[in-house]
Amino acid sequence: MSKKIVFTALACILLGVLLILAAGFLTDFHYEQASAGNVVTQKTQQIDEPFSALSVETDSYDIRILPAADGKCTVVSAESETISCTAQVRGGTLLISCRDNSPWYEHISFSVSAAADDTLTVYLPRQDYTELTAVAVSGEIRAADLTAERAAFETTSGEIELTGIQAKTLTVRSVSGDQELERCRCDELRAESTSGSMELDTCTAANEAQLQTVSGEIELRHMSAGAYTINTTSGDVEGTITEAKNFLVSTTSGEVRVPASVPDAGDCRITTTSGDIEIKLD
Repeated sequence: MSKKIVFTALACILLGVLLILAAGFLTDFHYEQASAGNVVTQKTQQIDEPFSALSVETDSYDIRILPAADGKCTVVSAESETISCTAQVRGGTLLISCRDNSPWYEHISFSVSAAADDTLTVYLPRQDYTELTAVAVSGEIRAADLTAERAAFETTSGEIELTGIQAKTLTVRSVSGDQELERCRCDELRAESTSGSMELDTCTAANEAQLQTVSGEIELRHMSAGAYTINTTSGDVEGTITEAKNFLVSTTSGEVRVPASVPDAGDCRITTTSGDIEIKLD
């Protein structure tokens, strides 16, 4: 083991110790304060005013957007002295904003159990919405069985899981978070990630699917699209599609295995630098 690796490991350990000590000084060494923070209660809001669009923004909250079994819009969130969510309808859009203003040391947990109080759940009546937008920083985003003209989901480090989303335009963006799409149907699909992977299972993009990563892998299962534009630097591209395509593929050092091209079919453009490309027809 090189000295550089040893020094790096020791530096990380030292940093961890310093953070624990700093949290101890700030809480008079009552570490349960750092783990528990404020007393958190569950808040439920029923939205009676009509709306046709949804916009959600959070920092550390996980986001769940689900159809309402009772047909009523309900917002369920955590509340405390430093954690709060607001929900109000403006101009036909339900605006939901959640912020965690806790000091940094209150985010330190000494328990192996996962926190259960950092989830925002929005139950929506079943209808066709003009726009659905959800933006998170470190939280996950999960949405299921919703219909909108435009749908966009964005997170930095959290995962994005979409099931049964129908939209004319579907946009999914993440930095390090993985993306999982299942049974989603749209005209235009745009998915972007830096290091997160993409998995698309039984999804349809009637016009075009644009998929882009830097190091994340892209996996397609039973995918259908009028045309594909897929770009990655070091990630692999693999999976199955349902129709013949005119394959236009390019890689510098990776291996390529694709079906024979059909010139009159829609284009399937796949570009990677060091990743492998393997596509099969169902």
